[in-house]
Amino acid sequence: MIKLGIRGKMILMVTSALIIAISAAAFMIRDLVYNNIYDQKITTVEILTESIIHDIKYEKEKHAEASIGNIISKYMTYYRIIQDMHFYDRDHIAIADSIKENIGTKTEDPDISNAITTATPSLSITGSDNKQLAIRSIAPVLQGSKVVGAIVLDISISDIDELISNINKRIAMILLITIIVASIALFFMLRRGMLTRLSHLVGVTSEISTGNFNIKVDDSAQDEIGVLSQAFNHMAVELNNTALENAELYASLEDKVKERTAALEGAQQRILNLEKETTEKQMAGGFAHEMRNALAGPMILLDKASGADESGNRIGLNMENSHKLKEMYLILTDLLSEEALKPILDKMKSIFSNEEKLDEILTMVKSSVSRSLAITQQIMDYAKIGEQSHQNKLLYPDELIRGVVEDYREQFSLSNIGIDLHIGAEDVTILSNETQIYSVISNILINAKDALADNTNGSDANTKTCTIGLFTNCCEEKYVVKIQDNGTGMSPETKGKIFNTFFSTKPDTGTGLGLSIVKKIISNYGGAIEVESELGIGTIFTISLPIEKNNGTKAIGHRDEL
Repeated sequence: MIKLGIRGKMILMVTSALIIAISAAAFMIRDLVYNNIYDQKITTVEILTESIIHDIKYEKEKHAEASIGNIISKYMTYYRIIQDMHFYDRDHIAIADSIKENIGTKTEDPDISNAITTATPSLSITGSDNKQLAIRSIAPVLQGSKVVGAIVLDISISDIDELISNINKRIAMILLITIIVASIALFFMLRRGMLTRLSHLVGVTSEISTGNFNIKVDDSAQDEIGVLSQAFNHMAVELNNTALENAELYASLEDKVKERTAALEGAQQRILNLEKETTEKQMAGGFAHEMRNALAGPMILLDKASGADESGNRIGLNMENSHKLKEMYLILTDLLSEEALKPILDKMKSIFSNEEKLDEILTMVKSSVSRSLAITQQIMDYAKIGEQSHQNKLLYPDELIRGVVEDYREQFSLSNIGIDLHIGAEDVTILSNETQIYSVISNILINAKDALADNTNGSDANTKTCTIGLFTNCCEEKYVVKIQDNGTGMSPETKGKIFNTFFSTKPDTGTGLGLSIVKKIISNYGGAIEVESELGIGTIFTISLPIEKNNGTKAIGHRDEL
């Protein structure tokens, strides 16, 4: 069995993630392209059918039924995508056909019969393999309210298969190039920036384990590994001094060895934890940064294509085209007769409909891109947690929590959810960042609201009062906040995963970063967060933070200032 090192595992993980992400995106794009092409084919068939029916009705009105064959010949000549075309009269007999042998024959096709007898049009896919696929359009021809026949069109769509095959080849090429470039970049980045230094540190650790306490780690960098190396050197000096002192105290040597061994194991564990945290932040921050850059350009183009003016009126390119079509029609009404304007009006209606559909598609794409940008910002914020310790100030958490509750009370009441606030530590201060603590409380409140909203959709929605309780107090030099709801609750399996990065119980709207960010923020301030939950009963989050005594420093949010 092949054993991979840290570098190999990281490259394998990132490469696997890239393969999955690009493959998923590629399949989605391919499906979108296929559906778009198919919809365009359907639209083309409908337009051709309406145009042919218009020409046939015109010839019928002139009682020139013999020229229907000329109409079929004209369309077969000008539109190469038409495979076959047939016209059947009220007796189900082909009186005009692109296949001469079929003229005069009677059809037994139930769809054609249905079109003639009930004036019901139909669209269907025909063909036994990809090269013979076609769309069959059957439409009745009316004169007034009377059905005089039915037109049948067979439109080829075999070109779709060739286009999808070319897209698959390009996707495979992009995926291969991306994997190769990412693997090479990761290989050199990890080797230069981390693995060589860690290998040296592990070698020094081995030396110390043999009793060589005079060895020194030569790493003066000011990053996390450099700080760890300095701490390691200090530990080595201390171990050396301890060994000299304990030479005269042989009886206590065994206890000292056990103590230092435990310290060494702790240092090694800290190395692993630091490596994991640093890698996670680098990967998350780098990925989010690149994704934001990649999405910013398309977002600008989407804003231009589907924008709005200061009054909220749509001024996108599609709406502009629609207005120009209307203006063009108004100009033509003065130049052409009503009969000549009719086919132009039909074409313009079709174009206007397509512009509206395209505008809807652009709006949906813009919404998706906006959500993607918001998610990348969350990931970047997650990667930066812990870099704002210099912004920590004394604050009164009760007043901050009171403000959070007031900010959300009206919004929650619209969903028939009440917030029951019980303040019990008004004079307590903590050292933290006001914005981050606000984010922690609001995040848990919103999760509680979602749980209650889910609960109101259940069978007991009319019998269960929806309330969020929020309690604060002091306990053993800790400031404690409890937030509880009587929502849906969680299973033990879900409860064990809620603080994992990217785990979410709301895959359609959530990113899985909310509670992992909450836990990271609380941990950075030396606090702890616990959760109790039971399915059908509800959930309780308990947050504890160390109290910081106020020695006269002005704190944020004192109630006397409000």
